Amino acid sequence: MKQRRPTIPISQWRIALNFEETSKVQNQKGTPAHGCSCESCEYWRLTYSSILPEQILEQLLRLGIGIDTPSDVYEHGEEEDGRAFRVIFHVVGKFLSGSEYYKYDELLDRNLLNYQILRDRPYFSIVVLPHSESYDVAPEYKKNKDGELITIDMRLSIP
Repeated sequence: MKQRRPTIPISQWRIALNFEETSKVQNQKGTPAHGCSCESCEYWRLTYSSILPEQILEQLLRLGIGIDTPSDVYEHGEEEDGRAFRVIFHVVGKFLSGSEYYKYDELLDRNLLNYQILRDRPYFSIVVLPHSESYDVAPEYKKNKDGELITIDMRLSIP
């Protein structure tokens, strides 16, 4: 009998999630933020529950993501409404639907990730894509009948 997978939304994307395989890629050694206690990682752990949009926080938890332990988190400057962060998580499953994850930028003459802005202040945007379409470091996982590695990439301001 074929194993059924729960279909879980993350913002406007839908993923047929494999919980068992997703648990194997959480907090994996070799990812940039594994075991990190830098100031940016600590700040993320202290603030994410109050800064993430409630719906996104609930969806990340439903996906079985260890929100305290992203695959990568780093601060990349200051914005008007706080410190600018990029936070990346990974899950395993089948990518079912959602917005295009790349868009062509005529000024730069190249494709850029198509982050969907969910909140202007403090700033929050997200893109979800198959990891095979991403250039970021990820946990080790080979695509197979159990699913593929999927990247959840957020950019946000934390006051």
